[in-house]
Amino acid sequence: MRTSLRSLAGRLWSPVRRLRASESGQGLVEYALIIAIVSLGAIASLTFLKGSITGLFSKAGSSISAVAVGGGGGGGGDTTPPSIVINSPSDGQTDVDDKPTYSGTCGTAAGDLTTINLTVTYVSGPNADSNSPYVLSATCSGAGTWSVTHPNSPKLKKKDVYNVTATQADGSGNVGSDTNQFTVKD
Repeated sequence: MRTSLRSLAGRLWSPVRRLRASESGQGLVEYALIIAIVSLGAIASLTFLKGSITGLFSKAGSSISAVAVGGGGGGGGDTTPPSIVINSPSDGQTDVDDKPTYSGTCGTAAGDLTTINLTVTYVSGPNADSNSPYVLSATCSGAGTWSVTHPNSPKLKKKDVYNVTATQADGSGNVGSDTNQFTVKD
């Protein structure tokens, strides 16, 4: 009986002895340990450098956005929009011609774009202008002024109230705007 137990124990331990003697599985375990240690080091480094990395990507994104908007603002932190003002027609004016000349002043700082966009929108009145909104553009002169005359056709409707909004952008994507409301004379 003892012999059979020894024989059984020998047969059970034989595969275990072969596995212990074999070194073929060690390479895989070593590689797994190396990968785990490198991963922990990378996680610890990235956690420690999180603020710096976030700032770096944020600054790069801002620079790319500034270039995409059209001026290459260089990420210099420009947050000031161009100064644009509508002088004519003045806000609240009630005797405006049906094809007025829109004019005003515009920004001429470094980086300010020269295109002035105007939108003339029907607000109220007896004619319910179905042609509204009217979209026009002007150019900011080196002297800081702009002007554009409403087209001959279609003219604005008499006795109707309109808003005119002028906008000007800069290379950093900042947009300045001004809006005046006026009424077309009878």
